This record gives sequence, structure tokens and C-alpha cells, in this order.
Amino acid sequence: LDPFGNDTVQMTLTGQELKEMLLSVGRADYGIPMVSGIVCTLVRDKKDPRKIKELAITLPDGGKFDLKKSYTVVTNSYCAAIADAPRKDQGHGLGRTTDSYMMDYLTHQGTLDYAGVQRVFGDRR
Repeated sequence: LDPFGNDTVQMTLTGQELKEMLLSVGRADYGIPMVSGIVCTLVRDKKDPRKIKELAITLPDGGKFDLKKSYTVVTNSYCAAIADAPRKDQGHGLGRTTDSYMMDYLTHQGTLDYAGVQRVFGDRR
């Protein structure tokens, strides 16, 4: 799940700030982070696959992702630290590691079926 003991960080970002943050982490040779609550479609430069040409974000139902709207975002402390995109809210730690939140979620869900679910498209290198 997350073997690194990263803290969970919460921040409020505009859609534009979130998009820039995802692109920033994606440019760091890690690819776009796994996401929930949105669907990301990534287009890389054919001549230089390390370059991201475009990142389109939609809502899971295909609806429009509003770049001006504010969103509550939760990520791990590592992604928050390496994302060099400007943002007003640098975030605050929630005092728990990301793996503890994931384990609680999985325990309470009982059974999950992600067969056929994909939230990041076009980032296979």
C-alpha cells in the first residue's frame, strides 16, 4: 500500500492548482499519481515521452472538472513535498500515515471490486 510511512496531508486547491500539482509530480519521472474522485487522461510527447503535452481531467461520471472551483485534496507527504507547482495552501498533516487510512478504509469496506476501473489513462511508459 505505502511502505514508506508517509504522513497524510490535506489541502484545499483550486482545480488549476490541482492540475499543476499533478503535472509537477508527473514531470518528476514518477508519472501522474494514482487518483480517486477524478479521471486523468495524459498525452505525452511522441518524440520525448518524458514530456507531458496535455493533461485532461474529468469527473468520474464524465462531467466537467472546474479549474476555478476549490477541492479538498488528500495526498501523502512525499507528493506534497516534491510538487513544485505554486499553490496557496501548502497543506497540513493529519497526524496519521497514509497506510493507516488505507487499512481503515479497506477494513470497513469489506470487499472491493476494481475490475475494469482505470482512473489514469495514457501514462504507460
